[in-house]
Amino acid sequence: MWNLNSLKEEDKAPYCDNETMRDTEGHGTKVAVVAAGYNNGMLSPAWRANLVSVKVKSVSDVISEHKKYWGSPPDGWRGSVINVSMGFPKHATDPDFQYAWDAARAAGIPIAAAAGNTGENWLHAPARFKSTYSVGAVDARYQRWEQSHYHRKLNIFAPGVRVPTADHITGRPITGDGTSLASPLVAGVMAMMVGYEGAWNIPDGKNIYARLDANLVPLVTMDENMTKAGVEPNLINTGFFNPDREFDRHPYAGIPWTEPPEIGPGSFLDKRQGNPYDKQRGDYWDKNYYDGPQHTVEFGKLR
Repeated sequence: MWNLNSLKEEDKAPYCDNETMRDTEGHGTKVAVVAAGYNNGMLSPAWRANLVSVKVKSVSDVISEHKKYWGSPPDGWRGSVINVSMGFPKHATDPDFQYAWDAARAAGIPIAAAAGNTGENWLHAPARFKSTYSVGAVDARYQRWEQSHYHRKLNIFAPGVRVPTADHITGRPITGDGTSLASPLVAGVMAMMVGYEGAWNIPDGKNIYARLDANLVPLVTMDENMTKAGVEPNLINTGFFNPDREFDRHPYAGIPWTEPPEIGPGSFLDKRQGNPYDKQRGDYWDKNYYDGPQHTVEFGKLR
């Protein structure tokens, strides 16, 4: 994990008054562990991803760095995903704020955004924007967490109650609740998909939203408020067990082409299809391809 623009922990955060890049509240650490952590009882969908701490509101910098890497990718770089475990109600109708998220998605960066934590029938900004993929929270019984926002425009639910994570000071395992912890689980699945397909085959972040839609499962228990609001009971799913996927070809459903429109360094036109550009695909995916769980977590250890 590193900070955006290679800032050190003690450096001043460029977008937060009187703040350094260090996590002083613990919220960022909890979110990061859920998004791409493992051990201590946790195994994220994107446990091999690199985490970049942005310290909020520097969307334009993220887009700039993504485009730089897209043109000249460092070894192992596959693309970018943004997780927003925050809400900005004052910016709900701010066109400049909305444009920033639109630009990120249009650059090929999918965005997972927490819906909100006061149990209301509306979505926080940026979760309310079409450019993001909004996330509500459910418990272990697939029932909506009572404080999770809901709305007919909500895209998906993910586990958000007693989610295993870590303390920002001790590193010890703790649990947490909220759409702030449901959203990074969805971002982790996004990162898994981006890692498989490669940024060169994702011209718009909405391509990944379509993949998520193709693999979700309608398992969330509908409550009275959800029914009245017209909420869909959609639950996040990796797609590994989706019967509609091409089992001999792709790890999830929804990839609409047999050959992607562009060949870039690390595209999923792998050596089995004679792609001369891709030297990483065999190492990155083939050795780790599985039709079922490859790892189990027990007593805080990955094995």
